[in-house]
Amino acid sequence: MIPIISYHPANRHHSLGGDHTVILPILRSLNKVYGPVSVIHFDAHLDTWPPWSEQERVTHGTFFHIAREEGLLSNTSMHAGIRCKMSVRPNPAVAF
Repeated sequence: MIPIISYHPANRHHSLGGDHTVILPILRSLNKVYGPVSVIHFDAHLDTWPPWSEQERVTHGTFFHIAREEGLLSNTSMHAGIRCKMSVRPNPAVAF
């Protein structure tokens, strides 16, 4: 039997640690139940870069870009702890 998760405004889900690429399938799964979600991203790097090629579509630095393209993120997400140099302007389309 598969448990059914009902929507409630107080529902909170946390995912800590692991490889960067596990976040994309987690966001896809949450989206099936809740729709777009907010993310608080604790990392030293933005991880919102567009893919360089189709062969390198999902990498440690592209998963939030892809999540935004797929409509998985609300526009209320945020980064915390960023220390990387910004060589380009942030992309507001990525919701961060």
